[in-house]
Amino acid sequence: MYESLKTPFTPPASLEEIQQHVETYFDVVSSSTEVHGSIPIYLYRIEKEVHTKQPFKRLLADVREKDYTVFLQKGDTSEYLRIIAVPSIRQPRSVIRGQKEAVNDVKERMIGEKEKRKEAGDQLPTWTIVSLLLTLVTITFAGYLLTSAFGEFSTIPLILTIFFYVLSLFSIILFHELGHMIASKMHGIETTYPIFLPGLPTIGGSFGAYIREKEPPVNRDELLDIGLMGPVFGFIVAMIVTVVGILLSKPNSNGNSLSSLPLPLLYQYLSQVLRPATGNLNYHPIAFAGWVGFLITGLNLLPASQLDGGHVSRALFKGKIHRILTYVIIGILLLVGLYLMAFLLFFITRGRHPPPLDDVSPLTTKRKIFAVLSWLLVVLTFPPLQFSTLSTF
Repeated sequence: MYESLKTPFTPPASLEEIQQHVETYFDVVSSSTEVHGSIPIYLYRIEKEVHTKQPFKRLLADVREKDYTVFLQKGDTSEYLRIIAVPSIRQPRSVIRGQKEAVNDVKERMIGEKEKRKEAGDQLPTWTIVSLLLTLVTITFAGYLLTSAFGEFSTIPLILTIFFYVLSLFSIILFHELGHMIASKMHGIETTYPIFLPGLPTIGGSFGAYIREKEPPVNRDELLDIGLMGPVFGFIVAMIVTVVGILLSKPNSNGNSLSSLPLPLLYQYLSQVLRPATGNLNYHPIAFAGWVGFLITGLNLLPASQLDGGHVSRALFKGKIHRILTYVIIGILLLVGLYLMAFLLFFITRGRHPPPLDDVSPLTTKRKIFAVLSWLLVVLTFPPLQFSTLSTF
């Protein structure tokens, strides 16, 4: 793959030049160079300090002007930390986990960098548009199925009910992704456009969407912000949609397919408060959009792998604890019958969760509280589903 590298790589700065910047903010004990292939990686052993977050951010800003990126990690002993400096020729979502991975990442980015960026820039908007259209089709068909079932209880034309269902569910998905994009923008991280995921019409018509960050977050604070703001934005819209949908629902002794599903605790509470003593409800399609929104929120906030909740978990805990939590969540998903979700999590868990550049500085106390509250949101929004139950739609 790398045969085209005919000449040794010339680093944009020397070990000593980068060390001058490191010494501005940290006490350097020793330094060394490791050459992997033709890529020199600079290693600096520094004294362990209590406050590393702001000094590291300033150091990162300095060395980026030298076309370098630095990483702050735990050292080989408890008394020291380690800074790794690598040439920062970037590629979307390049996350360096260690010395070997750093070398491979730099090599890949050196080869055809401009061509890759141009190709990615041409393809991404196309995939966004195609995925958007497909998702709108599947959501619309789901709206048709739900509206037909609601039929006799509707006071507006069928096509308008379908439109409001599509608007409701798509708004939840869109605001979820906007939350991620806004958090990334706040921290100066570029993102791709969202790719929408069409789903089975019988379970709402969409599996959500995703975006990618073009570079890793600087520290755990940024990692948590990016992971958490998406579900929070989506949840707020899902709450509004659910309230409107329940208010539009009609009493019916038999109820409908949504009545037979296990409802999230928060959904049950809203139904009892907004429609007390009405018995079974024939839930409006908009109410079902809210139910799907709660499901998307609950699933995404599970503290596992690279889900949004996984980002929160990785920001809060060490990598080992994060991996243990992931396998616990996979086991729980198997117990409640979400076999496909469990398989997907197991598949993407084979690799490590990419750490932030600064994997040493802890979260702020405020963010730790938000992380714990996100688990409460999982309890409130996540229904114990089984695929056999979903087949009733």
